[in-house]
Amino acid sequence: MITADYSGDANNDVSSGTLSGGQFVTPPVIAVAPPTLPGGAVGAAYSQTLAASGGTVAYTFALSAGMLPGGLTLSSGGQLSGILTAVGTFNFTIAATDANGFIGATAYAVTINRARPSPSAPPRRCRWAPAR
Repeated sequence: MITADYSGDANNDVSSGTLSGGQFVTPPVIAVAPPTLPGGAVGAAYSQTLAASGGTVAYTFALSAGMLPGGLTLSSGGQLSGILTAVGTFNFTIAATDANGFIGATAYAVTINRARPSPSAPPRRCRWAPAR
């Protein structure tokens, strides 16, 4: 049985207290993997699966800071996927919460480049005419 006694003022600001019968739990270190994510190119499909370890399964994943690259979504199961729509370097943090509510997070920086020309496109032809 856990009991708590406290004393406070009229605003319920606690000035002293005791807790007895409880057990202190050392929180686990939850790691989100992989430690880095690959970049991509606008118009390309992107798919990466995130995993967590160190806590109690099952984990849920969420964006905790920053912004995902345009066109990507993150599922609560850790799937980062979509069709890339924006150029730039995107800094964001993904957090994993274990079954007991403990959280671990990893910060990522992902660079999305412009789409490369298709190698099957015919070469451009230029007409050259002498100046008159």
